Amino acid sequence: MMDTAGKQQQGPWQHRQTLQDMGHALNDDIAGRHPEATTLYISARSDILEGEELRFKGTWMRLVRRAVRDYSFRGTGVADTMARWANVRRGEKLYISPYKNRADIVFDSSLPYEVSVMANYAAPLLRSVPQDNPRHDELLELIDAFHWFEPIDPKLVAPDSLLREFIGGGSYQYH
Repeated sequence: MMDTAGKQQQGPWQHRQTLQDMGHALNDDIAGRHPEATTLYISARSDILEGEELRFKGTWMRLVRRAVRDYSFRGTGVADTMARWANVRRGEKLYISPYKNRADIVFDSSLPYEVSVMANYAAPLLRSVPQDNPRHDELLELIDAFHWFEPIDPKLVAPDSLLREFIGGGSYQYH
Protein backbone atom coordinates (compact mmCIF):
# COMPACT_ATOMS: atom_id res chain seq x y z
CA MET A 1 0.00 0.00 0.00
CA MET A 2 1.36 3.40 -0.95
CA ASP A 3 1.11 6.57 1.09
CA THR A 4 0.19 9.93 -0.47
CA ALA A 5 3.88 10.58 -1.30
CA GLY A 6 4.09 7.32 -3.26
CA LYS A 7 6.24 5.49 -0.69
CA GLN A 8 5.53 1.88 0.31
CA GLN A 9 3.81 1.76 3.69
CA GLN A 10 4.58 -0.93 6.22
CA GLY A 11 1.68 -2.73 7.85
CA PRO A 12 0.23 -6.04 8.97
CA TRP A 13 -1.32 -6.63 5.52
CA GLN A 14 2.11 -6.92 3.89
CA HIS A 15 2.70 -10.63 4.48
CA ARG A 16 -0.82 -11.97 4.61
CA GLN A 17 -2.16 -14.81 2.59
CA THR A 18 -5.64 -14.79 1.13
CA LEU A 19 -7.59 -17.84 0.13
CA GLN A 20 -10.52 -17.22 -2.17
CA ASP A 21 -13.03 -20.00 -2.66
CA MET A 22 -14.21 -19.31 -6.15
CA GLY A 23 -13.47 -21.00 -9.42
CA HIS A 24 -14.07 -17.68 -11.14
CA ALA A 25 -10.85 -16.36 -9.58
CA LEU A 26 -8.91 -18.24 -12.28
CA ASN A 27 -10.42 -15.90 -14.87
CA ASP A 28 -8.17 -12.82 -14.86
CA ASP A 29 -10.95 -10.73 -16.43
CA ILE A 30 -13.13 -11.33 -13.36
CA ALA A 31 -10.70 -11.45 -10.45
CA GLY A 32 -7.53 -9.85 -11.77
CA ARG A 33 -4.19 -11.51 -11.15
CA HIS A 34 -1.69 -10.70 -8.44
CA PRO A 35 1.82 -11.38 -9.76
CA GLU A 36 2.77 -13.32 -6.61
CA ALA A 37 -0.46 -15.30 -6.34
CA THR A 38 -0.43 -19.07 -6.45
CA THR A 39 -3.64 -20.36 -7.95
CA LEU A 40 -5.23 -23.66 -7.05
CA TYR A 41 -8.08 -25.48 -8.77
CA ILE A 42 -9.85 -28.03 -6.55
CA SER A 43 -12.73 -30.21 -7.70
CA ALA A 44 -14.04 -33.75 -7.44
CA ARG A 45 -13.25 -34.92 -10.95
CA SER A 46 -12.67 -38.68 -10.79
CA ASP A 47 -15.01 -41.19 -12.33
CA ILE A 48 -14.96 -44.49 -10.44
CA LEU A 49 -14.34 -47.48 -12.64
CA GLU A 50 -14.41 -51.19 -11.97
CA GLY A 51 -12.26 -52.52 -14.77
CA GLU A 52 -13.76 -50.88 -17.84
CA GLU A 53 -17.19 -50.35 -16.23
CA LEU A 54 -18.16 -46.88 -15.04
CA ARG A 55 -19.65 -47.21 -11.56
CA PHE A 56 -19.91 -43.58 -10.41
CA LYS A 57 -19.42 -40.37 -12.39
CA GLY A 58 -17.34 -37.49 -11.05
CA THR A 59 -20.18 -35.11 -11.93
CA TRP A 60 -22.48 -37.23 -9.78
CA MET A 61 -20.18 -36.73 -6.79
CA ARG A 62 -20.23 -32.98 -7.30
CA LEU A 63 -24.04 -33.09 -7.45
CA VAL A 64 -24.21 -35.32 -4.34
CA ARG A 65 -21.86 -33.00 -2.43
CA ARG A 66 -23.95 -29.98 -3.38
CA ALA A 67 -27.29 -31.66 -2.62
CA VAL A 68 -26.19 -32.88 0.82
CA ARG A 69 -24.55 -29.56 1.75
CA ASP A 70 -27.46 -27.47 0.45
CA TYR A 71 -29.99 -29.58 2.36
CA SER A 72 -28.00 -29.81 5.60
CA PHE A 73 -26.56 -26.31 5.86
CA ARG A 74 -28.49 -24.03 3.52
CA GLY A 75 -32.04 -25.28 3.99
CA THR A 76 -32.45 -26.04 0.30
CA GLY A 77 -34.43 -29.07 -0.78
CA VAL A 78 -32.96 -31.57 -3.22
CA ALA A 79 -35.57 -30.75 -5.88
CA ASP A 80 -34.42 -27.10 -5.78
CA THR A 81 -30.76 -28.12 -6.00
CA MET A 82 -31.60 -30.35 -8.95
CA ALA A 83 -33.50 -27.52 -10.64
CA ARG A 84 -30.38 -25.32 -10.41
CA TRP A 85 -27.91 -28.06 -11.37
CA ALA A 86 -28.10 -27.47 -15.13
CA ASN A 87 -27.31 -23.79 -14.56
CA VAL A 88 -24.41 -24.69 -12.25
CA ARG A 89 -22.98 -27.02 -14.91
CA ARG A 90 -23.49 -24.36 -17.58
CA GLY A 91 -21.60 -21.86 -15.44
CA GLU A 92 -18.78 -24.37 -14.89
CA LYS A 93 -18.45 -24.93 -18.63
CA LEU A 94 -18.50 -21.22 -19.49
CA TYR A 95 -16.65 -19.57 -16.63
CA ILE A 96 -14.49 -22.15 -14.86
CA SER A 97 -13.48 -25.01 -17.16
CA PRO A 98 -11.85 -22.78 -19.82
CA TYR A 99 -9.61 -21.29 -17.12
CA LYS A 100 -8.80 -24.24 -14.86
CA ASN A 101 -5.62 -24.97 -16.81
CA ARG A 102 -4.32 -21.55 -15.71
CA ALA A 103 -4.08 -22.85 -12.14
CA ASP A 104 -0.60 -23.43 -10.77
CA ILE A 105 -1.87 -26.49 -8.93
CA VAL A 106 -4.77 -28.77 -9.90
CA PHE A 107 -6.12 -31.00 -7.13
CA ASP A 108 -8.74 -33.71 -7.56
CA SER A 109 -10.59 -33.70 -4.24
CA SER A 110 -12.32 -37.04 -4.83
CA LEU A 111 -11.83 -39.34 -1.86
CA PRO A 112 -11.66 -43.13 -2.26
CA TYR A 113 -14.25 -43.70 0.47
CA GLU A 114 -16.51 -40.77 -0.40
CA VAL A 115 -19.30 -42.59 -2.28
CA SER A 116 -19.58 -45.14 0.52
CA VAL A 117 -20.04 -42.39 3.12
CA MET A 118 -22.17 -40.01 1.06
CA ALA A 119 -24.64 -42.78 0.21
CA ASN A 120 -25.83 -42.56 3.84
CA TYR A 121 -26.93 -38.96 3.25
CA ALA A 122 -27.60 -38.70 -0.46
CA ALA A 123 -29.63 -41.81 -1.22
CA PRO A 124 -32.55 -40.88 1.12
CA LEU A 125 -32.51 -37.27 -0.11
CA LEU A 126 -32.49 -38.27 -3.77
CA ARG A 127 -35.28 -40.80 -3.24
CA SER A 128 -37.43 -37.98 -1.86
CA VAL A 129 -37.49 -36.14 -5.19
CA PRO A 130 -40.97 -36.52 -6.73
CA GLN A 131 -41.37 -38.81 -9.72
CA ASP A 132 -42.65 -35.95 -11.85
CA ASN A 133 -39.29 -34.16 -11.50
CA PRO A 134 -37.77 -33.78 -14.99
CA ARG A 135 -34.45 -35.18 -13.70
CA HIS A 136 -36.01 -38.18 -11.96
CA ASP A 137 -34.60 -40.77 -14.42
CA GLU A 138 -31.10 -39.40 -13.94
CA LEU A 139 -31.59 -39.58 -10.16
CA LEU A 140 -32.65 -43.22 -10.39
CA GLU A 141 -29.42 -43.99 -12.26
CA LEU A 142 -27.41 -42.18 -9.60
CA ILE A 143 -29.26 -43.88 -6.72
CA ASP A 144 -28.77 -47.27 -8.37
CA ALA A 145 -25.01 -46.62 -8.60
CA PHE A 146 -24.74 -46.55 -4.80
CA HIS A 147 -25.39 -50.31 -4.69
CA TRP A 148 -21.87 -50.92 -6.07
CA PHE A 149 -20.36 -49.52 -2.85
CA GLU A 150 -20.22 -50.96 0.65
CA PRO A 151 -21.59 -48.35 3.09
CA ILE A 152 -19.16 -46.72 5.51
CA ASP A 153 -20.37 -45.26 8.81
CA PRO A 154 -19.87 -41.45 8.72
CA LYS A 155 -18.61 -41.61 12.32
CA LEU A 156 -15.41 -43.12 10.90
CA VAL A 157 -14.66 -39.98 8.85
CA ALA A 158 -11.87 -37.94 10.42
CA PRO A 159 -12.90 -34.49 11.76
CA ASP A 160 -10.36 -32.82 9.46
CA SER A 161 -11.47 -34.66 6.31
CA LEU A 162 -12.59 -32.52 3.39
CA LEU A 163 -15.75 -34.63 3.37
CA ARG A 164 -16.78 -32.92 6.63
CA GLU A 165 -17.41 -29.74 4.63
CA PHE A 166 -20.41 -31.53 3.15
CA ILE A 167 -21.61 -33.79 5.98
CA GLY A 168 -20.75 -31.64 8.99
CA GLY A 169 -18.94 -32.49 12.19
CA GLY A 170 -15.62 -31.05 11.03
CA SER A 171 -12.91 -29.52 13.14
CA TYR A 172 -12.47 -26.36 11.05
CA GLN A 173 -14.03 -23.01 11.88
CA TYR A 174 -15.33 -20.88 9.01
CA HIS A 175 -15.48 -17.09 9.18
